[in-house]
Amino acid sequence: RLTAAYAMVSKFPADDAPVAVLAKAAREGDPRAIVALGQLGPVARASVPDLRIALGNRSTLVRVKAIETLNKIGRENKDVQAALQSAQSDPTPEVQSALRQTK
Repeated sequence: RLTAAYAMVSKFPADDAPVAVLAKAAREGDPRAIVALGQLGPVARASVPDLRIALGNRSTLVRVKAIETLNKIGRENKDVQAALQSAQSDPTPEVQSALRQTK
């Protein structure tokens, strides 16, 4: 299912059908799924709660990719703003750098 979702994103970037599958994988810490959600941009707004969970992942890469994807979904979205705000306390330099790029 995940492979099919990746394929759908590359062929139909405006289609929200793969969002649920990718969001579940993002919640579980799959950076490829997080990047794929970012490719969907605002279409992936339903994945914001899952990306917020990914912000708590042990992997710096996962947290950075979640921040980048939240930014692509749209900083004007209040749920995105809240998720990005929750990441402010992460002391990791790469995470802080990603957060600075969202402003």
